[in-house]
Amino acid sequence: MHPLALENPTPFEVHSLQACRDHGAWLRGLKFRDLRPELLDLPGVSQDSHDAALLGLERVNIVSRTGAVVWKALRHVAQDLDRPISILELASGGGDMAVDVVRRAELAGIPVEYTGLDFSESAVALARRRATAIVRIANSRMEFLKEDVFAWKPERRYDVVVCSLFLHHLSFSSATELLRRMAALSRRLVVVNDLVRGRWGYWAAKIVCPLVSRSEIVRCDGPQSVAAAFRLDEVRRIASEAGLHDATVRHVWPFRFQLTWEPCA
Repeated sequence: MHPLALENPTPFEVHSLQACRDHGAWLRGLKFRDLRPELLDLPGVSQDSHDAALLGLERVNIVSRTGAVVWKALRHVAQDLDRPISILELASGGGDMAVDVVRRAELAGIPVEYTGLDFSESAVALARRRATAIVRIANSRMEFLKEDVFAWKPERRYDVVVCSLFLHHLSFSSATELLRRMAALSRRLVVVNDLVRGRWGYWAAKIVCPLVSRSEIVRCDGPQSVAAAFRLDEVRRIASEAGLHDATVRHVWPFRFQLTWEPCA
């Protein structure tokens, strides 16, 4: 039911209507970040809507070739090791990118020890179901934990620490802290893949998201995510303040950036 047809719309329904009707981001040229919360992050989202949104995000990642781009960035580390590569993903969501990366590693004959963290219980449950299906036929191990990525205290460091499509949810200071934390947890490589704020990416999201998913959340949150994202110069400034002074930040397909950083030996 459309929010306008409701006598007493919930905050979720009101936000949905406002988010989908707001073309101001295009008119403003996305000069500044729009940090309104996304629908998926609001209270009142049903389990079915949440699951449908995660499946829609998986399709977005397939179109964006997120797993392929991330695997290409970390492949050289995996090939240099004579043991399984350990990968930690922060804010791993439904685990679709994790499964994609592990599949690519398996095709290359490289076993993986993959750990994913997410604060959403339903996202972790979905990721575990996906992992169960792949590890039955693979030499890799996958685990997904319900944890706060800022509060979690691991007992080890990882060869590679990855984060995809989470940075745009954060303030400048929180994004800086996330990169600082990723650097502290990584032995060999940090990889961040996220959206770039810009007009073309904004309208690409408005066009593509309804084509790949019927989810209202995906349709609204896609453009909103772009409006909340950082630009490349902002990402470089965040990396510098986090102590990742020699990080590489570049555009990747489609309308995204990828940051890579290797600790000094």
